[in-house]
Amino acid sequence: MGSQSAPIVTPPRQVLFDYLQSVTAGSYSNLTPVPIYNESLVRPAMDEKIIAIHEAGHAVIARVLGIAVTQVSMLPIGKNNAAGAQALSASWLANEADRSAQIRAAENDAKVCLAGLHAQQKFRPTKVKHRMPVEWLDDFELAKQFVVKAVLLETDPAFKLPSERQNIILSAEASAKVASRFDQVSSDVKNMIADNWPAIERTSETLLRLRTISGKEVDAIMNKCKSYRA
Repeated sequence: MGSQSAPIVTPPRQVLFDYLQSVTAGSYSNLTPVPIYNESLVRPAMDEKIIAIHEAGHAVIARVLGIAVTQVSMLPIGKNNAAGAQALSASWLANEADRSAQIRAAENDAKVCLAGLHAQQKFRPTKVKHRMPVEWLDDFELAKQFVVKAVLLETDPAFKLPSERQNIILSAEASAKVASRFDQVSSDVKNMIADNWPAIERTSETLLRLRTISGKEVDAIMNKCKSYRA
């Protein structure tokens, strides 16, 4: 499928992610370096507790992976006017690192992307075999970009992240590796959510009460819950 036509802006160290840069459903394309995760979840009919759990999942797992968190908010932030979790991108920070570090960073970014939906699924299980909830789509697509990046870095010695928007056509072998790696990353995140569930619940409760909390406040909650951080 073709890519969307939004312009690429070279990201600063930390900005809010514009969803116009995400790939179209079913397309492994537009491997744009993305600095942070910001979920479009504020909808009148949506339970605020689910939003808080979702954002807490992103924040806690980011910290478990050693990724800095700036803030988590129930209030509208950024261009999407939505609740969100702000964190630095491991991939962005690893751009000048060796290849193995770049692969790990891309996988870690994918894990942070998937952490919100896995936390939400643990809190309120939903059958998603045939239809993905709309609030999960952006996370899923962005995670897919990072997994594709990890696989290409691993399998193609000549691969470098494109500096401008372009489609990348994967071979059948590479596509199979992407699917397998995505499943593994997703499984890892599910286990991480279970291992850190007390911290996620406590973070969501604090978020509901204060509406916005800092990364330092997330760390304090995790310390009380004895959650491990890299």
